Amino acid sequence: MLLGGGTTGSNLNKLLKNKHKQLPRIILWANRFNEDFVLYLGDSRNKLFLSTNETNYNKNNFIYFLKSFDLTLKKKSVFYFLFNDLIERIDFKINGPKGRKQDKYYNEDLKIAVKNYEINTEEAIKFSKENNIDFYIVSLFGIYDHDSNSFFTKPLYPVLKKKIVELQKRWNINFIDTENDLILVEKIKYFCDNVHQTLIGNKLTAKIIFENIN
Repeated sequence: MLLGGGTTGSNLNKLLKNKHKQLPRIILWANRFNEDFVLYLGDSRNKLFLSTNETNYNKNNFIYFLKSFDLTLKKKSVFYFLFNDLIERIDFKINGPKGRKQDKYYNEDLKIAVKNYEINTEEAIKFSKENNIDFYIVSLFGIYDHDSNSFFTKPLYPVLKKKIVELQKRWNINFIDTENDLILVEKIKYFCDNVHQTLIGNKLTAKIIFENIN
């Protein structure tokens, strides 16, 4: 079972919701890109720990409103979701990849996002161990910038990776970092935007994961 594309909170809910159904043999926990959503949208699972009344980070209410409204429309309106996705793909095809405008983060922001990731991930790990499911944390590679010789990144990524390594040691679980020793051919189109992979990119990711679990 691949659990990614949302956040650790939403994917943990999905996992626990299906606990009475046929369980998978393997869980691929591929959450990273959206883990900073908690800084804007909060997290219902861990609201006591992450209460905005007990944190010191700055929250921009206008950004919060826009992100909340955008996320709600994507969840409620198939047309909006597909239209937004189409616009992003057209822009990528016409203008090519462009650097993502970095959000304004503070150290406290990063600590909150990482702690939220840790809480949810440990719950998923406990569930997997209780049900004899092999658990793999998977870090999916992003688009590669050949000019800077680096993969797409966000301020959260290096801090989150340290926590993942801690969880790997603490729980004796598997960690697959798909960027390790990965060489991407410049002329091959692996992505349709900075994060979402094409069929070629998906096949490469599947190959890396398959080689690590067998």
